[in-house]
Amino acid sequence: MTSPTLNFGRHRGLTVDQLPADYVRWLADPARAEPQPGRTFRPLPDDVVAAARERLKTIDADKLREDFAKLCLGGHPTGHDAPIFIIECDGDCHSKSGAYAIDNQWFKSLDETLAYLATEFPIDDTEDLGGVIHTSRSSPDPEDDRIVVWEVLPSGHRKPVWGFFGWHFSADDYACGQGSLPGDDASLYDLAMREY
Repeated sequence: MTSPTLNFGRHRGLTVDQLPADYVRWLADPARAEPQPGRTFRPLPDDVVAAARERLKTIDADKLREDFAKLCLGGHPTGHDAPIFIIECDGDCHSKSGAYAIDNQWFKSLDETLAYLATEFPIDDTEDLGGVIHTSRSSPDPEDDRIVVWEVLPSGHRKPVWGFFGWHFSADDYACGQGSLPGDDASLYDLAMREY
């Protein structure tokens, strides 16, 4: 189903999927469907309200998931029977989904976590000025970014198990070294330095 496009307001021309979360929450508010005393009432289009309410479910679920990850990184027990794996970022932290999109994401296995990171830093074909096509993995910033995958035990204890450390950070602080993604022949840091 295609997300409806707004034909009103400051976000005119954007689809509901492109709207900021606070505006989606405003659109989804049931009070918008009722006339307010002393205000001109202009009902919102039903398809926009319905799409905003659906998107709000995802926004709220993502927020709860992020809040859970932050609690676990803070040392709270996870409530799970097995370890979970949480991604923590610092620096510019820009990936395929945007700035800080990967921060506080958590998974039930290290394999799932690394597969997710591989989709956020995909292998792409790029053309150089001479017209030659090169295949390489997109990467975090080798200067400013730090990505750490933490294994968090049910007790809340944690340890780093995978990392990407730009040169402003010390990998020695985490004792997990520079990590590689599935199928790569070098660490993500080394791949980033090749492209730098």
